[in-house]
Amino acid sequence: MGTANKEVRQQIKQRFFETVEYTAKAQQVSAEIDWYDGDPSVDNDAKLTALVQEETEKFAPTYVQQPKLGSDDFACYQALIPGVYVNIGNGGSASAHNPHFTADDKLIIVGAQFFEKNARRWLAELAD
Repeated sequence: MGTANKEVRQQIKQRFFETVEYTAKAQQVSAEIDWYDGDPSVDNDAKLTALVQEETEKFAPTYVQQPKLGSDDFACYQALIPGVYVNIGNGGSASAHNPHFTADDKLIIVGAQFFEKNARRWLAELAD
């Protein structure tokens, strides 16, 4: 569905069911809908996002990405526990799912720092 808003997703589903129901009634037929909600939208936890951005800015540039309508399996975790979905940039190369993508091995260090420093920060926050 073309929205990341949970309430709008529910409203779209409800309206779809209503439209099918009333169209079927108008045609004097019955209709059955087999609906799959799909994966939820990525929904970063505001507190964790602020913490991760603050900590990451100590060793790497950060930016806030505009919301996208694509889904990711990570959103299924976020439906159960707070989380932050992040991208670690790779310069000007093609996107990760493009056959022309080339990885910069130096980013392995940045990625390791990202997880190590943010895990330590979060554990320190939990201890307080």
